[in-house]
Amino acid sequence: MGAAACERAVNSVIVVTFEKGFGRRRNGGTTQVDTTAHDLKILSICYYVQAGVLAFYSLIMLGYSVFVVTLLKMIQQSPQVREGELPSWVTSFLSLILLGMFVVCLGFGICQFLTGRWLTRHQCRLFCQIVAGLGCLAIPYGTVLGIFTFVVLNRPEARRLFGGAQPQWAPPAPPPSQ
Repeated sequence: MGAAACERAVNSVIVVTFEKGFGRRRNGGTTQVDTTAHDLKILSICYYVQAGVLAFYSLIMLGYSVFVVTLLKMIQQSPQVREGELPSWVTSFLSLILLGMFVVCLGFGICQFLTGRWLTRHQCRLFCQIVAGLGCLAIPYGTVLGIFTFVVLNRPEARRLFGGAQPQWAPPAPPPSQ
């Protein structure tokens, strides 16, 4: 359901209507529509959807973790289980692994949320690119979202919006000849 909403939002980029003068600039007598700011808003919405999905998955993972650990504790305390048949470290080890997966999933959901917020506010471009790169591992939706994020963030207009205009780099001057 979240992927369909984001797909509709991305498709709306194709059929964009602007109010008179919004997003337009004159360039050599022709009018060009710069959609970078609009694309950043669409990407922001998609990152919010992705963050919500990850938060939901992490809650499911937490519930599953509690269920499995409770089940293993009940099995260990059962009178039908012989001593040493199920080592006590198994429950602790499994609970640590499941808790670690929950924390990683929830942490990445928070990073997705922050990326959505910072794309709208035009802040932390490098963080957004890092999260987009990590999001590419979530095949297929995260891959598409990450690639679109890279494409939009590498536009000159996006660099200008984020305040990181390319500095004019000049090679060092050659030493004076003698």
